Amino acid sequence: MHLLEEARGWIEARVDDVYGSRVGQIADVYFDPEGGEVHWILVRVGSSDGPLTLVPVHYSIASPTHVWVPITKDLITRAPELENMRALTRGDELELCFHYGGMRRRSEVLRLRSEQAITAVPGSSVPLRP
Repeated sequence: MHLLEEARGWIEARVDDVYGSRVGQIADVYFDPEGGEVHWILVRVGSSDGPLTLVPVHYSIASPTHVWVPITKDLITRAPELENMRALTRGDELELCFHYGGMRRRSEVLRLRSEQAITAVPGSSVPLRP
């Protein structure tokens, strides 16, 4: 489990896939406002003007400068793009869980929430704790 305070330190870190191929750079982290746990990293794929997409953070290995995700670059580049940083609804997250697969526990939690529920928000949307 990754908490928001830790994960915010990853912003601007390099992201590599399961084979060590460079995917892009972290633009933000997304956490569940109910529990504070980070579930997604917002990755700018490729260059500084590349598309934004969300990647699950579970089972990732992270440092302030580098995050390795156990997912292929191909799967990440085929993920739904996020036009801008915004809160995610239950449906948004379920679509991402379906795309990446293997996210049964998160999917079960989401299905218990209302359809209109905001289930993940950008870490940059909340102030840092003093």
